[in-house]
Amino acid sequence: MLIYGAAAYLVRTYAHPDSRVRTRTFWLVLLIAVGAVAVSFYLGFHWPTDLVGGLLAGGLFLRLLVEADRALARRSTQTGSRVPRSSASTMR
Repeated sequence: MLIYGAAAYLVRTYAHPDSRVRTRTFWLVLLIAVGAVAVSFYLGFHWPTDLVGGLLAGGLFLRLLVEADRALARRSTQTGSRVPRSSASTMR
């Protein structure tokens, strides 16, 4: 959840994709997380409480990562330093 969610957040925030790509990345991350939980449960690798706890911990850390990134972006905007939001726009 954390790794794929962070990758999806970075793509959504800094690559400026259209709404179709945003929707697909959300569903892809959700599908990967649910698939990993289902396989781990089916194969008996973890207790169900471990799997739910892992999803909650990953979601919490992802939320903290997103909030930290947004706070840094706000702080750089307030101090006047312009951090480029995307290098893809300079490649065109």
